[in-house]
Amino acid sequence: MGARRVGREVPEMLRTLRHQVWAPPAPTGYKDGVAEWADPDSLMKRAEASRSLASELSNGEQPDPRDMIQVIALGANDPLRDMLADDSLESVERLALCLASPAFQWR
Repeated sequence: MGARRVGREVPEMLRTLRHQVWAPPAPTGYKDGVAEWADPDSLMKRAEASRSLASELSNGEQPDPRDMIQVIALGANDPLRDMLADDSLESVERLALCLASPAFQWR
């Protein structure tokens, strides 16, 4: 997506998502079960972080959400594929939805 450096706010953003930098809770890494990802607090925080990140990425050179189809492995019938290619939706909204999706975050 063209990012060359990470802003100072990224470690704080990861902390609010329960993913402290260099501090996974177990040797196997961060938990990725539904219980850890699907509670209302986590869903809302990931949506807000994704929207914020998509807006920041869009302030400079506008990324093309269709490029994300190649970045994440989407099944042929995955609705995210169609949404990323749908030019009737704003680019920043498509990017935010992609960043918040399990397909992107669990890759």
